[in-house]
Amino acid sequence: MNRLSLALVVALAACGGSTKAAPTANTGGAAVAPAVVPAPWARVLVEGAVFKLANDRPDRAAGDEAAVTITGTVRDVQTQGDATSATIAWTRADGSPVSGPPTRVKVSPAGVWFDNDGSLEATPTFPAGAVETERDGYQNYARVDGAAVCYGEGPGPDAPDCEDVCFAELCVSADHGIVAGSGTWWPNYELYEAIL
Repeated sequence: MNRLSLALVVALAACGGSTKAAPTANTGGAAVAPAVVPAPWARVLVEGAVFKLANDRPDRAAGDEAAVTITGTVRDVQTQGDATSATIAWTRADGSPVSGPPTRVKVSPAGVWFDNDGSLEATPTFPAGAVETERDGYQNYARVDGAAVCYGEGPGPDAPDCEDVCFAELCVSADHGIVAGSGTWWPNYELYEAIL
């Protein structure tokens, strides 16, 4: 190795090596996940990214429960081949865990996987390009809602009438990461929207 190469290596090491985008959340910033991640997921699949969502709404009556804020923190981001996966830890403002929203996510050109037990299956929950797929009596769907892509599930076409809330949804955007969630995956089955 010549002296110039050695000097560059030493200089980079002294400056902290290669630069890496600092993880940011739906409050702004320019976090970028690996290039294989489709645009709507690029701000989500970043180690340490934080997303705050609340069920606060203008029509909340005086006797209603107080608004709830939940936080999703991205951890354990891993890339294998063309797929990137991560764990999302969901908590309330007091630090207690929130069960329901997807805690494991995997994204690749083949589609998007959601899971809560850590065993991301071989078949995508939401295959790339598919508008709806049926699975285990439920219909999974992906839909575009303005600048967001929403992934959800609900009863299949032959399911009996629903007595209560029977759908669940998580929405992501290229600009802000996780921007909304609603239905059975979320506390009190309410709509939660990003605090931007």
